Amino acid sequence: MGFEEYDGSVGFEYEPVDVVPEPPVPEGYAVSALRRFDWRPRLSLDRRISPSGLQVYEPLVEARYRQPWAIRAVAPLILRVQGIRDEMVAVRVKGSQEIVAWSSCDAVGSGPTSIGARLDPAYAHLASFFLQYALHRATTLAPEHRITFSARSWMTALLLAADELGLQRKTESLSLGLKL
Repeated sequence: MGFEEYDGSVGFEYEPVDVVPEPPVPEGYAVSALRRFDWRPRLSLDRRISPSGLQVYEPLVEARYRQPWAIRAVAPLILRVQGIRDEMVAVRVKGSQEIVAWSSCDAVGSGPTSIGARLDPAYAHLASFFLQYALHRATTLAPEHRITFSARSWMTALLLAADELGLQRKTESLSLGLKL
């Protein structure tokens, strides 16, 4: 039919027994909060790390990251009414403003807590720390909630870290594209 496989993702689940301990931040790096609507660092990282084949079907343009002002104005109220607790964090090399990884964590009522993440492959050695830190934040935000985590299939360091930390692989999906 002419479809091209350009991406994929792997979904994991984790059933925490207790709050995951906070891992020590590796020497030379800093972890800080990332504001929900601070889209520039996320776009910058994705432009550096996304495979070119992915960018054919999912262009890395400002409009995909920057929310319109109306959404930015009402989103905090909507999240509060829906009972959604969320946070984002970024990892930077100390002394640099450029991020090498970011994760988001959303907890909804009594449902599962979801984690999303990006990691620069040049910093693959941070994958285990980074995912354990994200699990710590998720279990702190919503203790005893089941955790779901998904990562793009080309983020092999995060996938290996998830396996090593005992997360269970639940789903694998492919993204297909067709240029008309």
